[in-house]
Amino acid sequence: MKLHPGLYPVLILVSACTPRAASEQEEDEAKLASRPVATVTVAGRSTADCAVQWNAQAMTMPQLSERLDATMHEAIEAIDGPQNLTEENTPRIRFEAGSQTPWVCVRFALNRVQAGGFNPLQIRPSDVTAAPFSTVQFPLEPPQAGGGPRALTIRGDGTMSWNGSPIRVRDFPVLAQMEGVGLDVDLSAEDDAPFRAVYETVGALEQAHIRAILPYCHWQTRTPQPPGTPLCS
Repeated sequence: MKLHPGLYPVLILVSACTPRAASEQEEDEAKLASRPVATVTVAGRSTADCAVQWNAQAMTMPQLSERLDATMHEAIEAIDGPQNLTEENTPRIRFEAGSQTPWVCVRFALNRVQAGGFNPLQIRPSDVTAAPFSTVQFPLEPPQAGGGPRALTIRGDGTMSWNGSPIRVRDFPVLAQMEGVGLDVDLSAEDDAPFRAVYETVGALEQAHIRAILPYCHWQTRTPQPPGTPLCS
């Protein structure tokens, strides 16, 4: 039975709590030794000319969704069913974009990657030679009410705010000390923010041992969602 890809993150969360034999885990890793399975590349200067590629093959956003869905389905078949899907054996996607590509174009593609169940995600600019990958994650479930605000926003001019107050990269280590070990921040960007600003921010967060969590969204499916949960665009 082919499950809707929107259920894959939930299955990862559930199955991660189920121990498996070491030999089974080794077999799973061998089957998925080819990870990352693909590189998604995005380019464009506005919503009118956003372009996406899968391993250098041009495609539309709906085609990207179909390819992501098929890739995850094949990976699940390789490990004999969704009940064996874990964070460790989920296939990885690498994500690249031009340094000046606006976040609105990047977000269109990222939302499809999230909906496909690919998590975490390695990102880097496509036009910077030998740029290292940085890692971002998607939430495994909708944000819970009552949690403290940890919102880091990148503006179109590259400046940032922390819960509405200005913040700079050099403040990240202090932020980590104030908030405690294992800090996760909800990272978002304005539509016209350049991809490179987001990439460099994620790298600086990693240096401060802070994990960047991208916004949660969902596609209109039969899966119930809390009121107010944003739709993927």
